[in-house]
Amino acid sequence: MTAGRRPVGDTAAGAAYNAPVEIDELVGEIARGEPMALDRSDVERLLAAAETVAEARTGVAGPIRTLRLRGRVMVLESNPSGEHFVRALGSEAVAGRFVESRLAVYERMWDG
Repeated sequence: MTAGRRPVGDTAAGAAYNAPVEIDELVGEIARGEPMALDRSDVERLLAAAETVAEARTGVAGPIRTLRLRGRVMVLESNPSGEHFVRALGSEAVAGRFVESRLAVYERMWDG
């Protein structure tokens, strides 16, 4: 795994995780389809380079953003602890369904 990000579920920590990466390298990693945890600098770099197609507020965690960059559609989200995750999705329609399912989970959290 390259510096700056890690697959979801990888709890390894260290300086390599915090190292910034180039945006093209980051997009290539995201395009592989595996959800990835990103550090703050990579989130900022991704948001600066990508077009935000849609943004949904969760009321619990940070916003869920549908992004488009270099012909790729991806969803960037945060958990209530402030960790950031990104995943590639095949189209804006698929991303929309994914976001709807995430929002339904948050809605159920409010319902107790």
